[in-house]
Amino acid sequence: MKSCAVKSCRNDSLKRPDLTFFNLPKDSVLKEEWLEILGIKRRENQNVAVCENHFKEKDFRAGKKKELKSHVVPIPNLGKGDLIDSDDDFMDFSPDVIPEMFQVTAEVHAVQSQHDLKQESLEEQIDQNTSIDQSGRRPSRKAAQIAAKKIYNTARNIPVSNNPEGFEANSSPKSVSSISKSKSKKGPPIYVDLEMDCCDDELSPIQAALDNHELAHYNMVVRHLKELVAADVKVMEVDLDGLLIPPSESIIFKDFIFPPNANLHKGKQVISDPTIIVPVTLSG
Repeated sequence: MKSCAVKSCRNDSLKRPDLTFFNLPKDSVLKEEWLEILGIKRRENQNVAVCENHFKEKDFRAGKKKELKSHVVPIPNLGKGDLIDSDDDFMDFSPDVIPEMFQVTAEVHAVQSQHDLKQESLEEQIDQNTSIDQSGRRPSRKAAQIAAKKIYNTARNIPVSNNPEGFEANSSPKSVSSISKSKSKKGPPIYVDLEMDCCDDELSPIQAALDNHELAHYNMVVRHLKELVAADVKVMEVDLDGLLIPPSESIIFKDFIFPPNANLHKGKQVISDPTIIVPVTLSG
């Protein structure tokens, strides 16, 4: 009988014969990453298996839930909520989802005939647009910045006064320079200042799990690279074009010290896949 190694999962091959259980991968580096994600020590890795519920659909070959793709790792909390992969998973900016965002634009155009826009009402709209909605999801930061820029560029060309009655309504729009000055005494000028405050509050459980997963993967790779260097194995880093990056220009290997006779071929195309680590025994 196989049982799922995820602590929060109670699936086994007897209760759920319809599920497929995957053993630890044969690759030593990938196997160690699995053990770190599952919280299992090396000496306790016998008969470890993970059910298919902890893998995404894209992790399986040709849409079949029988064989995993290479370099795939399980996600323990996948059943509790999907991880956010990109801004596409965030809420889209549309009138049906956030009507307040588009209401600001409509009000700005209406000011051409009313001329009664005040700083307080504008700031109130800004606070509404940048707040997190009731569902707890945060809108795309890039979309918020673009919307803020449009609002600011429009609002800066609109006259703001404490005496809106001094303006004459006209059906045809006028530029700011063509609007006649009010005969009444004007108050102090009002400067419209727009701030988009993108808050970074505490991470959600899903974000925290993703952050821990990435940190564990990074620590594992760095530890593996240090072991290779300690064993007199030459580790080479290449860019996306397959060109070798010397250690002096590398960010990844900035903490590693290579001997003078490492014989690095600068600028020579050595490999086409930048994710492969090429082991070569050092000379001397």
